[in-house]
Amino acid sequence: MFSGDLGRYNSPVMHDPAAITRADVLLVESTYGDRNTHLNDPEAELARVVNEAVERGGVLVIAAFALGRTQTLLYYLKKLRAEGRVPMVPVYVDSPMGTRVSDLYPRHPTAHRLGHGNVLDFSGMHIIAEAWKSKALNHRLGPSIIISGSGMCTGGRILHHLSHHLPKPEDTLLLIGYQAEGTRGRQLQDGEPAVKIFGQMVPVRCQIERLDGFSAHADCQELLRWLGQFREPPKRTFVVHGEPAAAEALARAMREQLGWANVKVPDYLETEVLFDGL
Repeated sequence: MFSGDLGRYNSPVMHDPAAITRADVLLVESTYGDRNTHLNDPEAELARVVNEAVERGGVLVIAAFALGRTQTLLYYLKKLRAEGRVPMVPVYVDSPMGTRVSDLYPRHPTAHRLGHGNVLDFSGMHIIAEAWKSKALNHRLGPSIIISGSGMCTGGRILHHLSHHLPKPEDTLLLIGYQAEGTRGRQLQDGEPAVKIFGQMVPVRCQIERLDGFSAHADCQELLRWLGQFREPPKRTFVVHGEPAAAEALARAMREQLGWANVKVPDYLETEVLFDGL
């Protein structure tokens, strides 16, 4: 059994992860195996970031993955605007793939919790399709929100937004997903004073915000909740897809909280024989 990337429980958009009750051999992800992000209130945190960005008179650039994260953002922005908790500034969805994915939601209402209709559309939201319109956003005056990819700031349309907005103290970059080591997003998250974009070093003077509550990955307690649905421990369990500290933390929690004895964090390129003699 391969867990794949496990989703969150109690998401307002997606269904809970499917329960698995048995496996001989299990490989489980551990992206957030060393932390609990569900303790954060993503709705309240997003409202705070939007309000502070608008009060500074700047642009809020949100680095969002096209599949899942963009749609969750739109859901929360629509709700916050309807409730009067954030100002009605323009919202630009500058992600061709994110737009195409969003268009699938009303066509498949049983695949999520949002139901029928164009649930991700609202007044003041603008879809940016052409590349020239994307670049033209950088010449627009006044507060606004730009949702663009990639989520780790490694490529895509967000690069020209970063080169334009990172040097401006009144602007804000919001990171809402896991930032892998070696990515530009991780550099920004770690507070690097400058990052290279299009071959040039761009100074970072804008506000950098990070919201773990928007992650699509299950956190430690949610991983343990999913694992706890097994009727008995698998014969062998391998903790994978996580940085060393996260993988070791999850493996330790599985041994201590679930009582699973045969849990291993494999080394890079390590070989294991799962069934001998077959």
